[in-house]
Amino acid sequence: MILHPRVRPLVLISTLAVASAVAASACTRPTATAREAAFGAEEDRPERYLPADLDERPDTIRLRNPARVFDTDEDGQPDTLPALPYGMTLETIRAGDQIFHGKGGCFNCHGSEAQGLGARGKTLTTGLLFIPPGDWDAIDSLVMVGMKDAQTRSPVSMPPRGQLSDLSGEEVREVSAYVWTISQVRGEPWAGGHRIHAVRDYRASSRSSIP
Repeated sequence: MILHPRVRPLVLISTLAVASAVAASACTRPTATAREAAFGAEEDRPERYLPADLDERPDTIRLRNPARVFDTDEDGQPDTLPALPYGMTLETIRAGDQIFHGKGGCFNCHGSEAQGLGARGKTLTTGLLFIPPGDWDAIDSLVMVGMKDAQTRSPVSMPPRGQLSDLSGEEVREVSAYVWTISQVRGEPWAGGHRIHAVRDYRASSRSSIP
């Protein structure tokens, strides 16, 4: 088709504009991957589907009775604390417990009892990956720098310094002390320790899953 001489410049300008727009969109780096956006979307979180009367349901009440609700993978662990590393105290451990289940958000991936959650975080109650046995400093370093998803062997990475990357050096040290301790002993056999942190963790296992 032969275009009129006056039309040719207009067609050329339109073509260049479209090409520039396509190139710009191709070079724009998204702020978050689709996977990250889906994982963080509030409307996709399973919590919003929980019934309001969950705590009063008969099946929930029955779960309060057994001594062991979760499989925390620590049946072979000793019942008493070993000697604590230099500088670690029970107060440090108790503070780390609060951070693990609070500000640090560690329980969101590792579970309320650190039993591990599928496709999120592994159990911390025994056999820590990438950590020499009993090495508090190595745990501290790992919490400080985090882990990429290729290292965690799950669809999500472990952010540095807690879920919002806002833990101070002292708080990282405290939560690392707690992780060290629960990896060394069955349960929490110290003053201020918990028999269980959550009556029911819907993400924990098939035994505690909601029908």
